[in-house]
Amino acid sequence: MVLGIVGVVFSLFYGLGLFPAIAAVITGHIASRKQKHAKAFWLTGIITGYAGLAICLIVIVVVAALIVFATNSVNSYGYNNLGQP
Repeated sequence: MVLGIVGVVFSLFYGLGLFPAIAAVITGHIASRKQKHAKAFWLTGIITGYAGLAICLIVIVVVAALIVFATNSVNSYGYNNLGQP
């Protein structure tokens, strides 16, 4: 559960929550098989883990698109690869 929450929060910062979110999903599924009595905790971990993965992937795609857009917009102002007009 804690890994899932950390994954969701850190996913908002340039996708840094990718690894905690993956760990939350893995440990949540392991706990679902071993600890039936703690359903609220492992279910919260699984849900927040998948949410963190989704947010992280969206943030990574948006940042990559912004980088590509910024790179292409610099070249569209008439400068060649040498930096001369």
